[in-house]
Amino acid sequence: MKVEISFLEMFRESMLRGDKIMTTRSRKYGDKGDTFDKFGHTFIITLVKKLPVGLVANEFYDAEGFDTPEEFIKVWERIHPKVGYQPERDYYVHLFKLAEES
Repeated sequence: MKVEISFLEMFRESMLRGDKIMTTRSRKYGDKGDTFDKFGHTFIITLVKKLPVGLVANEFYDAEGFDTPEEFIKVWERIHPKVGYQPERDYYVHLFKLAEES
């Protein structure tokens, strides 16, 4: 099934290079095997799982397209100004890959 997931423009190059392969969201946007289109390309969701955002920040910041946990947290707080960064709070992580294009 095709789903809609929005991404900031800042992630264009890292997603197309295959560096950003994860997005963490407050709700589930799809299931394994679902696809979404972004930046003129199709991506396939490979895993959806609930994890604490603190674990994402500390262990998976690179999969989220960041160089450090601090960079991830800074952008997280900017995107979520009301809730902020609550390390123990669970969110849905969506792993994805660029679909093979013919």
